[in-house]
Amino acid sequence: MRKVTRKSLDELAKVMPVLSEMEQRSFIGGTEYPPSGSHTQPYTWEEYDRMVASGNWNGGYIVGFGYMSPDVVITGDQRTTSSFSGTALGYMFAEGVGVSATFAYKGGYAIEGGNMYVSTAIATRFGTDIQTAGEVLIYVNGMQVNCIPMTHPSGGMIFESGFVPVGETNFNLSQYSGYVEVKVRFGYNYANNGVGNTATHTEETIYASYR
Repeated sequence: MRKVTRKSLDELAKVMPVLSEMEQRSFIGGTEYPPSGSHTQPYTWEEYDRMVASGNWNGGYIVGFGYMSPDVVITGDQRTTSSFSGTALGYMFAEGVGVSATFAYKGGYAIEGGNMYVSTAIATRFGTDIQTAGEVLIYVNGMQVNCIPMTHPSGGMIFESGFVPVGETNFNLSQYSGYVEVKVRFGYNYANNGVGNTATHTEETIYASYR
């Protein structure tokens, strides 16, 4: 039996150089660059699973699942839930007077049994004295195919103190095929005797995947 030495390994490397991960991915079955979680370079489910287990998941696209936010949770019964939040910046004129239209928002969705459930709420400098409205927009291959209004359930909605519910809705996600995007568009209208009516809204993509 021949003993492998450092010298023999060095000689082998001259003939058969060790390929980096990036070089390996350029061959058949790989990609030119390592996955980054972008739309064009999504993670595999195994890579996603490892990052979640190690606490390093920061959001990104996954092959076959679309975009997963940092707060995504997938339970054993195949129910997927995710949350979203942010701040919509704006400045509007109402009866010639400039007013701040910036507001914070948060919401979430769940996918189970082919159905998708969406809800959202907002918080503004005007407090709770506002009228809210929202809708869910469905896009397939870049074209809008449906618009579903959000409504207030008869039993009410529970949100963090300071936030005003916009509404919720649900629909059959499994009926859409192709590159499916789900967007939420929502906002508020405020009336004040000294200022008049103002209205502002924001739009955000909360789900995107090939189906």
